Amino acid sequence: KANHDVVGTDGTKPSPSYDGPYALLRDAVMLNTSFGEAHNLAVLTTGDVYPVRSSEPVDLLGAFRALESNTSVADPLTGLRWADRVEATVAMNEDGVTHLRNEIRVEASTSADSSRVVAAFVAMVDGVEGENGLDDDLDGFANVHVTGDLVVLETVLTGLSVSQLESTAISLGVSFVVLLLLTRRLIPALVVLSPVVFSTLWVVGSMVLLGLKWNVTTVMVTALTLGIGIDFAIHMWQRMELERSRRPNREEAMVASMSTTGVALLLSAATTALGFMVLLTSPMPLIRDFGLVTAVTVGFSLLLSLVLLPVLMDLADAASTRQDQG
Repeated sequence: KANHDVVGTDGTKPSPSYDGPYALLRDAVMLNTSFGEAHNLAVLTTGDVYPVRSSEPVDLLGAFRALESNTSVADPLTGLRWADRVEATVAMNEDGVTHLRNEIRVEASTSADSSRVVAAFVAMVDGVEGENGLDDDLDGFANVHVTGDLVVLETVLTGLSVSQLESTAISLGVSFVVLLLLTRRLIPALVVLSPVVFSTLWVVGSMVLLGLKWNVTTVMVTALTLGIGIDFAIHMWQRMELERSRRPNREEAMVASMSTTGVALLLSAATTALGFMVLLTSPMPLIRDFGLVTAVTVGFSLLLSLVLLPVLMDLADAASTRQDQG
């Protein structure tokens, strides 16, 4: 009742929404007291289930077997029979009860809510530092596991985060190797790669500012940024190198580079960004988010290739000149 993520706990009289063996037996005893007496069960006014005769054992297996064979309607609202509720709650074989299932209905509207809710229930089951959990208390009698849609979602989100880091690292490594083979020098390779790395960081930061969440589509954005940005950077770097070999004046070389390759990159980026922005008309939020973040990716990649890359090239040349003179 103290967990406000559980449905029904925010009212003046908390009534948590859950189902399981306890709720199943409680409902059966409240509806049919003779059933409870037959299995040494009764329900207090507080809703708690307790044994009628404390000196006698409670026949839980017999109670579940009786309900399993009962085909009458248990819940008029849903139409579920007692047999249906037993099937969804208790697994039995000839030796007795093998598994029990407790379903607790929770509210989680965002991935952050989902992570918090799952973490709270995992802590309840596994325990926290200095405190035992349900699994510890039932050691030797039963094993307790947290499962359900939110747990699956949390596992998927964790997998997305791991795959994002892996794909980004692989893309970054492959890009660096390609640049190293292209330039055959370490410093120029790092210079060309730097705008792409900064663009990736900017895109991640812009997602926070725009309120975009990581999902199965946006998780690809970092690797996509590297793929798009590296093309812009290589084209601009090659044009700058060519114009500098033709013109001794750096400003003239930059103007020539911007008026040729720079304009071409601008038009290419504009058409690419507009193409992705068409996805903003999609009725699916995931597709809209992907279109927006990809358009932002193209814009950042272009901006840093046209602005940051020439500056880094000048700084690298100046440092190389000082080193040669020294």
